[in-house]
Amino acid sequence: PDSRPAPGATIDASNPDPRFTRFTDGTVHLAQSITTSRALHQSPDPHADLEIIDQLLGDYRLVYKENPVGTENAEIVAQLRGKNPKKVVFLAPGLPALSPDGRLLDRWKSPYIFHPLKADVMDIRSPGPDRKPWTDDDLSLDLRDVEAELGL
Repeated sequence: PDSRPAPGATIDASNPDPRFTRFTDGTVHLAQSITTSRALHQSPDPHADLEIIDQLLGDYRLVYKENPVGTENAEIVAQLRGKNPKKVVFLAPGLPALSPDGRLLDRWKSPYIFHPLKADVMDIRSPGPDRKPWTDDDLSLDLRDVEAELGL
């Protein structure tokens, strides 16, 4: 799915909540997430991208009280792009970090790996410069942070 409103959809002017941009086709853009997603691959530090994705997943949890359901990159991304019950879009339309087949790519053009640990905790991993998962150059969020979220 594309995260753009349907052709002909306009902004719903009756929207009372400034955090959301509602469109007449039923899609809703969460403003802070759209802005946050545009920062992907902008920092010289690739770890910043993992933190941005973690923040986007946190925004999703604010709306749904749990992570997007699934383990495949495209499943998670589809939900962040609005394929969810409330049609809330968390990723900016036309984001360069999205592949044509709907996967979120790291700066080396490899799909991120999403590993749900709990309903509200997700491990996010980049295969790193060698583009091979589970090698020494992989990037992930600090394990101590994940363990703290899990209460370990």
